[in-house]
Amino acid sequence: VIDNVLYAMTAAGGSHNGNVIYSVNPDGSNLTVLHDFKSSEGDEPHGRLTYDGTHLYGMTKDGGPKLNGGKGGVFLVPGIFSVKKKLKPSGVIFSIDPDGTNYTVLHTFVGGADDGATTDHGYLVLDSNNVLHGMTTLGGSSNDGVVFSIHTDGTAFTLLHTFAGGANDGANPYGSLLISGTDLYGTTANGGTSNKGTVFHISTDGSGFTILHSFAGNPDGEKPIDNVILLDNALYGMTVFGGTFNEGTIFAIPLN
Repeated sequence: VIDNVLYAMTAAGGSHNGNVIYSVNPDGSNLTVLHDFKSSEGDEPHGRLTYDGTHLYGMTKDGGPKLNGGKGGVFLVPGIFSVKKKLKPSGVIFSIDPDGTNYTVLHTFVGGADDGATTDHGYLVLDSNNVLHGMTTLGGSSNDGVVFSIHTDGTAFTLLHTFAGGANDGANPYGSLLISGTDLYGTTANGGTSNKGTVFHISTDGSGFTILHSFAGNPDGEKPIDNVILLDNALYGMTVFGGTFNEGTIFAIPLN
């Protein structure tokens, strides 16, 4: 909400059926399309917008600028032989002014060991140094997703953590981070001791990654998605499956 006006996105629609960014008054009046996405600007945002007092920031699940002027970029994989591999845009980070001007792609996700790919249910959080933090579901060296940071001008994109799954790590986050000071908290749909998802902590500088809870299915839940909330020194969230009836749970994890 900015000056009592709501700002949001759709995952489809618009003249290119790629989605739109819009504003609307709380009473439903004055619906205004601020930006109508083309695929080259990003497709399917699944999350909220973040406001830093000047610009709005968001992410898309797919799409992005063509690389090297073609359908996919080409890079060389070091080795005995040089192997060409196409890079496919897999979503973007963008900024836009609240009046709909100055839409800018800050980063295009392409996956691989050094980048994320495909955000889902995710939005960006802003720390006290005006640095954005977020997650992707895929990408990274194991293609199990990443936690990243990026400056609001699009510089200094950094992988803070690459998920690898297994008993001591999460995999495939579907959601957003919660920020509290220099602490970030989130969930992954897979990974952990039973490969049924985790709740984790990481600091904004990438240090201190810790699994706070590994889900086991019954009774605690399976496949948490979206973000957790912090209340009275405990994290609260939900799972899609697990619990007594395998229909999901609401959980609380105390922070010591």
